[in-house]
Amino acid sequence: VNLTLPGCMLGNQAVVPIIELISSPSCKLQVLDLSRNALTYIGAKKLARGLGENMSLKEMVLNYNRIGMQGAVGFSMSLGMNRTLRSLQLMHCHVQDEAVDLLIASLDANTTLTDLALDDNFHITDQNH
Repeated sequence: VNLTLPGCMLGNQAVVPIIELISSPSCKLQVLDLSRNALTYIGAKKLARGLGENMSLKEMVLNYNRIGMQGAVGFSMSLGMNRTLRSLQLMHCHVQDEAVDLLIASLDANTTLTDLALDDNFHITDQNH
């Protein structure tokens, strides 16, 4: 089951029912695409908490949302708990070097994630990555 809502401009409050869905033990959702939905670190942190409880998602796409440092830190923490996600796409999400380091470090605890897309985050410097 896929839920793709790119460009709907949902915002942070509209993700609350989605978080309830992905946090449910009966959730069968495998792909969640919320690209270009005006999400900030607030919505991203909530999604990250839901991801930590999720047992079905294989791909989460959040491209072109302003999740920034705090949102990425939330995902780095939840990746240690999630055992199903294979792809996390955070392209053009205003992620900074420190958050990239934390995301990469979380891969030590998460062996299922094989695709971490961080393209076009203009805060990332080449000297660190």
